[in-house]
Amino acid sequence: MARRRKINRILQPVLTVNRAAMKVKRLVYFLVADHSIQYGKKGSSRILYIGTTKTGARRIAISAVYQLAAAKKLKLRGVKRLDAFVVWAKSKKGPQTKRGVAHWNLLERAILLRFREIYGQVPRLNTQGRKMRKKHEFKTFRESTIDRLINKYN
Repeated sequence: MARRRKINRILQPVLTVNRAAMKVKRLVYFLVADHSIQYGKKGSSRILYIGTTKTGARRIAISAVYQLAAAKKLKLRGVKRLDAFVVWAKSKKGPQTKRGVAHWNLLERAILLRFREIYGQVPRLNTQGRKMRKKHEFKTFRESTIDRLINKYN
C-alpha cells in the first residue's frame, strides 16, 4: 500500500498584486516586516528595505524573496513576513522622467537619506545609501512629505 502524504498550506496570501502597480514601471518600494526592528537608540521601524525598479512589480516579488533570506542570514529575530508597498513620482504632465531626471531614483535617494537622518542608519537590508550625501533631492521632494511616507510604514 502506498504511503499517504500530508498537505501543508499557508493561510495568508503569499503574494497580492494591485492593478495600479502594474501600470507604472519605475517604482520605489518598501519591504516592511511584520514587527518592528530596533535601529540603535534612535528608535525602531518596520521598514527593512527600500529599493527601486525599472521593470515594474515583478522585480519586487523576486527582491522580497531574496531579502527575506538575507533577513534570516542576519538573524533578525522573528521576521516571518515581508510586505511590499510601492510609491512612485511623476511630473504633472505625466511621464516619470523630465529632461533626463530619473524621478524614481531621486525619490529613492530622498527616502534613504531621510531614513538615515531619522534612525542613524539605512534600513537593515540595504547596502546602498550608507555613504550617500545630499545633492538636490529635497529641491524636488519636501522633507515633510518624505517623513510622512516613512512614518506611514512604521
